Amino acid sequence: MGSNQIEADYTRLGVKIELPDKRSFTINQFEQFVNEAVREVFGTCGPIVKVSEYIESQNRGSVIATGSEIQQVWAALSSKGLFRGYRIAAHFHINRNRRVEFSLNKMGLVFLVFIPIIGFVIFLVGGLVLYFSLPSRRDFFFYKKHAVVTGGSKGIGFQLAAGLIERGCNVTIIARNVNDLKKACESLEELAIQRGQNQKVQWKSLDLTSNYEQIKKTFDESAAELGPIEILINNAGHSVQAPFSELPVDDFEKQMKINYLSAVYASRAVVEDMKSRKSGHISFVSSAAGQFAIFGYTAYSPTKFALRGFADALHMELLPYRVNVGVLYPPNTDTEGFKVEIETMPEETKLISDSAGLFTPKFVAEAHLNDIADGNYATTIGLDGWMLGNLTAGASPEKSLPRAIVQAMLAGIFRAITLVYLGYFNGIVKRCHRRKLTEEEEKRKARKRN
Repeated sequence: MGSNQIEADYTRLGVKIELPDKRSFTINQFEQFVNEAVREVFGTCGPIVKVSEYIESQNRGSVIATGSEIQQVWAALSSKGLFRGYRIAAHFHINRNRRVEFSLNKMGLVFLVFIPIIGFVIFLVGGLVLYFSLPSRRDFFFYKKHAVVTGGSKGIGFQLAAGLIERGCNVTIIARNVNDLKKACESLEELAIQRGQNQKVQWKSLDLTSNYEQIKKTFDESAAELGPIEILINNAGHSVQAPFSELPVDDFEKQMKINYLSAVYASRAVVEDMKSRKSGHISFVSSAAGQFAIFGYTAYSPTKFALRGFADALHMELLPYRVNVGVLYPPNTDTEGFKVEIETMPEETKLISDSAGLFTPKFVAEAHLNDIADGNYATTIGLDGWMLGNLTAGASPEKSLPRAIVQAMLAGIFRAITLVYLGYFNGIVKRCHRRKLTEEEEKRKARKRN
């Protein structure tokens, strides 16, 4: 085989020999060193090598072997620290298409060989620790269970009630407006009749911000009529939005009552019975604004953050009683309530909200009911919601090992992406502010001219 053919088909490993007393190293010694190293490691079945281009004055030469075997040669030479009684060091570089300089001793080689194994072991141990740290995830079965949905006459609440009927539940919907309740109940009854499984639907008019005794009485009546309440979905709530200094002070208290305390009262009304039966599920409909607060939501966002904190704590308390807890984080949803909000929404809030898209109530409701069935804690909607849910998981419960791994591995990346979003939103607020200042200045000048 000619030298040109060797260059084309083989890989060259450059070797520089270093001796303690800087003595010369002849080409014969170099060949013996290479051959002994290969035989000591691989015996007679080792790779075939060729020595070439040895410069005796520099103790530098090359070893040529096939591309697939050059790493074996490198390993053999790295492991040979003695030759003819002399301690010897060899420094290498591989030259195929480009030069790569490196210097390795035996420990370095061992490190390179074992680092993938060590990484896999760490990943495996970490996964096992996560797995045994997570609370157990229990599937939830809906059939013939009594479900109560607050705020169930419209929007997401109505679609949740419809989805529960489709899954075989008896359903009670609660809201304040009697006409809306009657209309919703008629539609739900039609759906139940179509299923032909003797399901029952009823409505209760109730102000969930009223005194707790009245709330407890209404829930007890519902349980007496349709059976023990095994599913409670706290959906009642609404949003007000305006810059902080423009919101009436009373709105902060009203928002806390309808969005947060209503869920606390309703949950309190059913939790003892669920604990005694060691069965049940309580859901809280929070909001994407309960994960990521934006301009105009100083009254609304805190109430939705509060729901998440309440749900986190309640989940831990109810673990011994096998009562599930879940949280839904809906984004902008095409409901009647959202259409009303749009009319009074500040420009900044609207521009920021537009970036998140718009989902149907049915899509949001189905996603949450599926998570309830699977025993999951948090329900997020869409790609942005999924990313935000993983980013803001923090110390919230997690029952799914794959979700936990994603949260642990991608939180930093999601944080970086969210900071970009936040910068974009801040830019919207600043641009709107500058435009308003310009408009005010123009109005001031116009008044002066007049």
